[in-house]
Amino acid sequence: MRSVILGFVALGLCLVTIVSLPAGVAGQSARILYVTPEGDDTQDCLTGATACQTISAALDKAQAGDTVRVATGTYYYKRNPANPDSRYIFLIFKSITLSGGWNEAFSAQTGFSVADAHDVAVIGYIAARDANGNRIAAQIDRFILQNSNPGPNYAGALYVAGDLVLSNSTVRNNRAGSCGGLCVYGSIDLNNVTMLYNSAVNDGGAITIGQGARATIRSSTIVRNQAGRSGGGI
Repeated sequence: MRSVILGFVALGLCLVTIVSLPAGVAGQSARILYVTPEGDDTQDCLTGATACQTISAALDKAQAGDTVRVATGTYYYKRNPANPDSRYIFLIFKSITLSGGWNEAFSAQTGFSVADAHDVAVIGYIAARDANGNRIAAQIDRFILQNSNPGPNYAGALYVAGDLVLSNSTVRNNRAGSCGGLCVYGSIDLNNVTMLYNSAVNDGGAITIGQGARATIRSSTIVRNQAGRSGGGI
C-alpha cells in the first residue's frame, strides 16, 4: 500500500515521502567517463579525448560508483545489432551518476544534454538491482528527456525500478499507453524538474507511481500533461 503526503509543486500536485537511498559502493575508486556527440564508442571513455559517442556505450564500460559526464548536444536512440529488440537510449544496471550539460572541454556544466527518443523508443530504464543483488541508486542531472513514443506496451521517458535522483532536468513531449513521462516502481527524488506535455492513453500522463513505490518532489513544475483515464499529472 502506498503511503502518500500531498505537497505543493508549482502549478501541480505532487506525492511526497522521505526516501533513504542506499550508500555508494565501498572499497572501489570512482572514475569519470565522458560522452560527446563527436566521440567514438570503441574508445575507453576515460578522457575527453577518448570520449564515447553514445550514453549506452559509456554505461556499459562504467563501474558502480562511476560518473558519466555527457557533453551538451542531442543523443538519439541507436539500434543495437546485438540486442535488436531493445528500445532504450540507455539502460542503467549499476549505481552510477549520469551528469549532463558539460561544455566541450568538460570543465563546466553550461547547458543541458538532450536524450531524444525520436518517437520510436523509451529513453531510459533503471533496474532494481545490479548483477550482485545490490539495490541500484542512480542519479541523473541536467538532462532534457523528450519525444518518447514507443507504443502502448512500454513506459514513456523513464522506467524506474531502482532508486533515482533526477535533478535540474526537463521531461517533455513523451507518450505511452500508461506512464507517459515517468514510470516509478522503485523510488524517485525529483529536484528542480519540469514535466510538461507528457501524455498517456490510459493513466499517469506525467508520472505513474506504482504500488509500494515512493516519490519525493521538490521545487518542480508538473503542468500541461494529460491522460485518457486518470492522473493527467500524477
